[in-house]
Amino acid sequence: MNVARPTIANRIRTARSVTRGRFPNRTHCRHALRVVMLVSLLASTAMAKPASPSSAIPAADDQTSEAIGRQAIHALGDPPWYDRDEDRIKAIPVESTDASEDDVAARTSGYQQSGPPKPQGSNNLNSILEALGQVVAWSVLAVLVLLIVAAIGYAFMLREREHRFRRSGMADDEREESETTERLERLPVQINQPASNLLNESKRLMEAGRYNEAIIYLFSHELVQLDRHQLVRLARGKTNRQYLREIRQSNDLLEILHSTIHAFEDAFFGDHTITRQRFQSCWAQLDRFHAAVEQTVSKGDSA
Repeated sequence: MNVARPTIANRIRTARSVTRGRFPNRTHCRHALRVVMLVSLLASTAMAKPASPSSAIPAADDQTSEAIGRQAIHALGDPPWYDRDEDRIKAIPVESTDASEDDVAARTSGYQQSGPPKPQGSNNLNSILEALGQVVAWSVLAVLVLLIVAAIGYAFMLREREHRFRRSGMADDEREESETTERLERLPVQINQPASNLLNESKRLMEAGRYNEAIIYLFSHELVQLDRHQLVRLARGKTNRQYLREIRQSNDLLEILHSTIHAFEDAFFGDHTITRQRFQSCWAQLDRFHAAVEQTVSKGDSA
């Protein structure tokens, strides 16, 4: 009885089906392939012998090929892919490992396809533009900070100047008030109204028809103005003639003050009634009096 022998193609398919199993490493795979190829080569050699037309291949040849194959396997030692008990090739189970995504990414990072390399000149230009942008941004920020600091400093300076002027103004007002009080005390007559209201009080009395009192306030106003501009020096016990001698350098002031003094003496010392026309003549010279005071002070400063 003839035994169908496996062809070389069938043995190669068998080897491939076996080797499709997962081996622990490439060395074991190489050993398995070598054995399969050796067995296939021996089988093909046996098949290449001419067979007699009347009988099949002797069973001794099959036993010789199997013996050679077993010897070749035994020569490999104890491979894990060969089962000696069942005399067959077995698949080796490989334990699955749960690799984390980070490990997979780290292992495959070298195989990721990188983009096309950028030209060196483009990189340099981008670096320069980025550096210029940073310089411009920091410069603008510095200018804004300086402007804010300057604005705060200017506002603080204006506030301090205003406070200083206010303090100086208050000091001037206090000093002026103190000087005014001293001037009123040095007048020839007792005056109850402040110096700033002397002229207003004279006008009020004039409108009320009280000309004798109105001329007293008008004369006091003129003496205070002359003392304030240092053209005369008010003092208790000083006569009106002495005041006239102190302003003799100005004929206009001398004429105006002489007219007012004459009306004042008639009303205050002589107890004469001052008529409306006489008071109006003194009142009408107020603008001329103030202009003459300014002119005399200017001449004294230029001299």
